[in-house]
Amino acid sequence: MNKSTKVRFFSAVLAGCTAALAAPGSVAGGGTMQELLKVLKEQGTISQEAYDKLSDAAKEEAEKAQDKLSNTAKEEAEKTVKSQLPKFNKEGKLGFVSPDEKFSFEIFGRLQADAAWYWDDNTNLDSSTEFRRARLGVGGTLWDYWDWKFETDFADNEVDIKDAYIRNTYFSPFGIQVGNFKEPFSLEQLTSSRFITFMERSLADDFVPERNIGAMVQYIGSSWTASGGVFGEGIGNDDEDRTSNGGEGVGVTGRITAAPILAEDRLLHLGGAISWRKPDEPDDRLRIRARPESHIADQRLVDTGTIDGVDDFLRYGGEAAFAWGPWSLQGEYIYFDLSRETGGDPGFDGWYFYGSWFLTGESRAAAYKVDKGGVFDRIKPLRPWHAPDLGGRWGAFELAARYSTIDLSDSDIDGGEEDNFTAALNWYPNANLRLMLNYVKVLDIEAGDFDGSEPDLVQIRAQVDW
Repeated sequence: MNKSTKVRFFSAVLAGCTAALAAPGSVAGGGTMQELLKVLKEQGTISQEAYDKLSDAAKEEAEKAQDKLSNTAKEEAEKTVKSQLPKFNKEGKLGFVSPDEKFSFEIFGRLQADAAWYWDDNTNLDSSTEFRRARLGVGGTLWDYWDWKFETDFADNEVDIKDAYIRNTYFSPFGIQVGNFKEPFSLEQLTSSRFITFMERSLADDFVPERNIGAMVQYIGSSWTASGGVFGEGIGNDDEDRTSNGGEGVGVTGRITAAPILAEDRLLHLGGAISWRKPDEPDDRLRIRARPESHIADQRLVDTGTIDGVDDFLRYGGEAAFAWGPWSLQGEYIYFDLSRETGGDPGFDGWYFYGSWFLTGESRAAAYKVDKGGVFDRIKPLRPWHAPDLGGRWGAFELAARYSTIDLSDSDIDGGEEDNFTAALNWYPNANLRLMLNYVKVLDIEAGDFDGSEPDLVQIRAQVDW
């Protein structure tokens, strides 16, 4: 074997040995090769020239292997660190989720700016502007099975606690919820104000219990739900626009819903609810009054006045919603049965019915959520508005019309009866923005202080939520 052949032979051996000795797990790769070359040189197997070349090659290979090992270790360390960092919530929510998804935290809120103009001679409705809602909240999950939420409203320069509860989902499909939240009654009331079709809920909504402190058990099936709970009064529950009584007392409320038709563009929702409440003595008083489906109006056109001697009262509600492609219908009927210690036991009722049509093809069926209790959720435009390149991407447009009525006259109570018609145009530039235009016509008021009044009003809203 001549000199050149020897060098090539040992170079090949060197490459293999260097790769093996410098591989991950080898701690003495470069030094061991240098010792081997010294032995070969001392035995005369290789010349000084060959030794120098092989030694330089060994050092170079060792350095490359070490660099590769260092880069690999660095990449593995970066992956480990990244895997331990919290991740942003899905669906564009502002928040974080732990790597094992057992913990989460998010910040959410909504802002609704309204303006309204009224036309009438004898109701003294004042045109004005307001922030209808200015809410900020936090929520999330602890240890996989504990959901929590805390939300406040800063409208009218006041701090009003809204939802404040914890919910255990360990026994899913059952859930147990404790805190301050909405009693399970009425599709319209349980659908968030971010997602209702009109700026204000119907006249019949004034019979509905809202947020109160209590405990509730809820079952969520594949297409049906059942909820029931026991409630006291809410945190600072002094909303005089709604059914109210002075004492805390106790209430029991339950609701069942079913969706026998449930698809991305088709829906049939049916539901019923019942709620019983007994006020605490001696504050056994009750008052029901309603604004004309406009919150800026400070005047209530129907009003029972204060009813004394209330023993207890029952609410019954039936609800239905139907959607077929861009068309939808929704309605509810609510009966309020009042028992008094003295005098007659009056019964009041109210109902509404409305239809809507998405000119741009969206369907309310796609926004229906069984897992949230059988309610409607966010409308997501098929073609969200994108200013730099519109190309027909103007968001979603919706037309809607509603008829609603409330009757607060029975027995010796002369609160009045009101019938309203509302027309609406909604523009959804994207899933988080909405501009609303409502025209409300009070068709008739019978009895009460505003008997015969028929005011008109136009109101607009700019809404953003996240």
